[in-house]
Formats: sequence, structure tokens, C-alpha cells
Amino acid sequence: MGKTVSCKDLGSISCTWQGRAETEEELVQLAMAHGREAHGMTEFPPELMNELRTAIKDE
Repeated sequence: MGKTVSCKDLGSISCTWQGRAETEEELVQLAMAHGREAHGMTEFPPELMNELRTAIKDE
């Protein structure tokens, strides 16, 4: 069973990105890459990482 998360799950109204991966760790890496590329993020504070992991759903 795969995992999924989207920017909307994290409160973004305008970003339509959705990530899917086989494992939580793969999905976290995809989400971080998206954050860097699409949103110019350079840091990922622990609070954001906790929110991200909480938002991940099983497919």
C-alpha cells in the first residue's frame, strides 16, 4: 500500500501538488524536494516535519 500527501493537506490553498510513494520516507523526500523547488524553502523545521508526517495518508 502506497502513501500520499498534498500541499493542500498542509494548508496550501493555491498549490495543487500531490505526492505518492511506496514508503513514508520516500514521500517525505519528495515533499521536501517539492518544497525546495516550488516554494523556495531552504529549511524544514521540526514542527513542519511533524505536520507533514501527520498529514501522510495510506492509499
